[in-house]
Amino acid sequence: MIEKTHPLMFFRFLKPYSFVLILPFLRLLLKFGFQVILSGMFLFETAVFLVVILLAFLKWRFYRFYKKTDGFLLCYGIFIKREIYIPFVRIASIYERQNLIERIFSARSVFISTDAKGKKADIRVCLKETVSCELFADKSLQNRHKIKRYKFKKIVLWAAVSGGAFSGAFIFVPIISKTAELLGIGVYELLIRRIAANTEILGSYMPKAANVAIFILLGFYVTAFVYRIFKGFGFSVALGQKDIEISNGIIAKYRTHFKRSEIKGLISEQPLLMCVLGLFTLKASVGGCDSKKLFGNSIIVPIFSKKRVDRHIFELTGEFESNATLSKAIARKGVISAITPAMLLMLALFLSALYLFFLLENFRRFIVFLAIIAFLGVLWWADLLIYSYKRGGLIFSKKITAKGTIGLKRKTVCSDFEDIGLIKLIESPFDRRRGSSKATITLFSKNADRVRVKWLKRDELLNIFLKRYNPKQK
Repeated sequence: MIEKTHPLMFFRFLKPYSFVLILPFLRLLLKFGFQVILSGMFLFETAVFLVVILLAFLKWRFYRFYKKTDGFLLCYGIFIKREIYIPFVRIASIYERQNLIERIFSARSVFISTDAKGKKADIRVCLKETVSCELFADKSLQNRHKIKRYKFKKIVLWAAVSGGAFSGAFIFVPIISKTAELLGIGVYELLIRRIAANTEILGSYMPKAANVAIFILLGFYVTAFVYRIFKGFGFSVALGQKDIEISNGIIAKYRTHFKRSEIKGLISEQPLLMCVLGLFTLKASVGGCDSKKLFGNSIIVPIFSKKRVDRHIFELTGEFESNATLSKAIARKGVISAITPAMLLMLALFLSALYLFFLLENFRRFIVFLAIIAFLGVLWWADLLIYSYKRGGLIFSKKITAKGTIGLKRKTVCSDFEDIGLIKLIESPFDRRRGSSKATITLFSKNADRVRVKWLKRDELLNIFLKRYNPKQK
């Protein structure tokens, strides 16, 4: 089968030049009209614009996608010909996306990846909708035995407790930046002035700067919440004997097909709000998946209880060592010793806030606001330290299971030893004093998920890993 790519590929080739050449040119054209086309620098910009259009058109015309009997072949290039060939047996995942514009023009973007460790898919192409459906039909699941669909109310709950202001900032800020660049106006200044005016109308005990910051963080959180709802709507998982297929999306639709053998690890995560409500999220780190995946950087399944997490791990991997015991390499020194750093930091914050409160009389409300935020952050850090002390550790069986934290999240990683890419030991002065160590375990996948386990006995930890990686060593 030989197929030309969809005409939308032509506009994809123009995308790198859109904000630096094409859109500024069109804005000048609308502002000054056709009368200045023949004058000075604008004539040069017109010539460059036409050359870019011509090159993008030629790239699209020479782009060919071939489906062979044993693999896929992509040929491209105008003067220098290039070919990419991927056998079917080497395909780790096929990722399909259809946004609103692609749906209008009956097109779909397809990303075909191997288990190579690059950050991008090996083949990225925009095909007609009928061709993409045929491609997925050939890769359909054999003997699929279960399709799990999640209700809308559970997706809303998951979006509410898993989203955060910082993740919303990564979505909101680029949109505002591109809008300001396109319109040529200071959008940030307009938003901040509008927020400041609204906070003055509402009135608050907190200072004006604190109110503006709270409104901005709420805006980021709402952005992340809405984004996750649109991404998670219609989420379904189809399980086959050797393959798994995941679909989701309402405006932009996504579908991912990958092999069970490409699951490098399963990660159970608990952000702050999920810890408060006792909920969990299961994430599959899949080799060969593109960096821009369903809900971020990898495939995430919204789960809401510990029992369902264990059941899904069994369904996805086929085995789960639930009776394995924690390694005895955990150094138990008492919960007071575990939270000593957090207690010292809290004492330092209290003394600093008390000193600034009496020193700066005009900024007392702002100091109280910052002190409250800092105390809440330290309390959450102390909770993570207690969790690492009570439940953290390593489980050694056919697989390795690491229970610990990373950043501000509780995290559990279940993986084979062969899929562990990096084990880094970290020793602070307190660790060297009591013979313990922190272990940061990173999976050997494109997403490079990692978890940190604390208070492990260094000598026993090294002996365990040396025996695993050197079976002949006694």
